[in-house]
Amino acid sequence: SSPGEFKKKAVKLVSAKCSLAARVDASNESPFGDVGGRLKEKIEEALAKVMEPPPHKKHKALPVPDEKPKKKRGGKRARAIKEKYAQSEMLKQANRIQFGVQEEEVFGGTDE
Repeated sequence: SSPGEFKKKAVKLVSAKCSLAARVDASNESPFGDVGGRLKEKIEEALAKVMEPPPHKKHKALPVPDEKPKKKRGGKRARAIKEKYAQSEMLKQANRIQFGVQEEEVFGGTDE
């Protein structure tokens, strides 16, 4: 008698050992039945092993991350992405500020 989830495994075990016992019995190797007793013990040990819960998994700590920058993928795809998101010449010129020179300000289109 075993729980429902182990019945299939138990049936396989018993049927395999029964076929072995039938072969031994047919060849008259063991007239006193000691082979059958050993097979029964093996079945009981195997079922006990199957029914015991699995061992607990130990959670392994993550390794300390490296502080060095990661290598970037090169090639055609990387160049295309870099070109797509690169700053244009017009934006570069717009971001330049000359110190000590007053810039002309443009608001709403009125000339005052």
